[in-house]
Amino acid sequence: MINNEDIGLIKSYVNMPMLIEHFNIFINQKNYAICPFHNDKSPSMQIFNGYLESDGYYCRACGAGGDIFNFAMEYLNITFEESVNYLARYFNIPLTNSENILKADIEKMNKRINDRKSAYEVQKLEYMLLSALSTKIHYFEYLKENVRPFSEIFCYVCNVLPVLQHEWDILFNNICNNKKGRAIQ
Repeated sequence: MINNEDIGLIKSYVNMPMLIEHFNIFINQKNYAICPFHNDKSPSMQIFNGYLESDGYYCRACGAGGDIFNFAMEYLNITFEESVNYLARYFNIPLTNSENILKADIEKMNKRINDRKSAYEVQKLEYMLLSALSTKIHYFEYLKENVRPFSEIFCYVCNVLPVLQHEWDILFNNICNNKKGRAIQ
């Protein structure tokens, strides 16, 4: 009998990209992969790697979708319970199979869940900041092109624009470097 602690424990250790890579399916830079559930010629299956509720997959061509358990069930043609046992066995996650779960395991599971949730929130904030900064840069570039040359506004924009572009470069590089470090959790 599978209990909620086992499911939570597996979800805290295994994310969708890890499972896709386990089955030797390539994920491109846009988080798309060739769907194994139909005769796919170009990547149509989007892979979501977020916090536990938003971690999963969806194929835009055939409509297949779900979480890590659904993927294992469809890919291996097994039941839900078998998919839980398969993931636990492959990723070396101890299942409780009883009422008593060790307090240390619960704390470890909660820490991993909180770490993934924090990483997801940081990622959302970084993209929001990058988008806002990009919008501001585009606005300043528009001003530079459309105000009278060498006016007070033009000079201000010409001074601020390189600073904003430098900030954008720094933020973009930090996001790219952090994404590589957070890819497998």
